[in-house]
Amino acid sequence: MKKHKLIIICFLLLSTIQLSAQSRTINGTVTDYNGKHLASVLVEFKNSKASTLTNNSGFFKIKFKANTTFVFSKRGFITEEIKVPPYGKFTLKLYPNTRKGKRARKRAMKKK
Repeated sequence: MKKHKLIIICFLLLSTIQLSAQSRTINGTVTDYNGKHLASVLVEFKNSKASTLTNNSGFFKIKFKANTTFVFSKRGFITEEIKVPPYGKFTLKLYPNTRKGKRARKRAMKKK
């Protein structure tokens, strides 16, 4: 009887560890280089359709699986890709994209 209880307990512990390794939640804040909170930044996983947007305070919260790469993007800013940090909360700074976009280059080429 004791042997059966021990086996059941071990099975339950291993199942719990397996489930916690499959999915975790992370939250954070996205700011610009001056520390101003950025709203509507797209937070998505590389090679996945799962995504969310930051709120007006630059805050986001999303569930993810281990070994995931995040992609942060917002028009006018350089897109950032980072590996999921080992802890549950972080702050990311996005820097403005100072290069002219493709549309501006196409318009300039047409004028010539």
